[in-house]
Amino acid sequence: MENGILLDTTTVLDYNKRVEYRLLETQQKLLGINTSYNKLTYLPRLSGFINYSWNYLDDNFSSLYQNAYPGSIVGLRLTMPIFQGTKRIQEIRKAQLLEKRGELDLQESRNNINSQFERAMATYKAGLNDWKTAGSNVSLSRDVYKTIKLQYDEGIKTYLDLMTAESDLRTTQLYYLNALYNLLSAKLDVQQALGTINITP
Repeated sequence: MENGILLDTTTVLDYNKRVEYRLLETQQKLLGINTSYNKLTYLPRLSGFINYSWNYLDDNFSSLYQNAYPGSIVGLRLTMPIFQGTKRIQEIRKAQLLEKRGELDLQESRNNINSQFERAMATYKAGLNDWKTAGSNVSLSRDVYKTIKLQYDEGIKTYLDLMTAESDLRTTQLYYLNALYNLLSAKLDVQQALGTINITP
């Protein structure tokens, strides 16, 4: 676990690596397309059509389907949107407001991602310092324990001193493991803020 604990603390935050930010960007593009579509409703529409069919005509019912006469019609239709009340104007305003709202959502998302990243990075740096301190404390406690164990074996120290030193060593080892766990957890938070991993609850 200690091998993969270090993290580049100079990493620059890229919002586009976050899935929720890319989703908001896509929604913003769709809102822009919707606004453009609503503006296009002022333009006239030109459409074409063609109909082709067979006509069966005869005076006698028994020979009705013996002779077929083709019929076709081709045409163009031009529609001019002259007046529809204020519906189009209101739809355009609504689409523009939704687009502005989307821009604000993007800005809020950037702010939230940035604050999450800064908080996670600060926690990681503090956890890294705690982990290094706990490691040096374990080393120091181990040296103290070895010295007291030698003195106990020589009859200089009492059994109580040896037990106290061993208890201190176990306590510092426990603090070290807790610091290691907290540091790994902080590293995951930084990676999640960077968008390199996804943690789903």
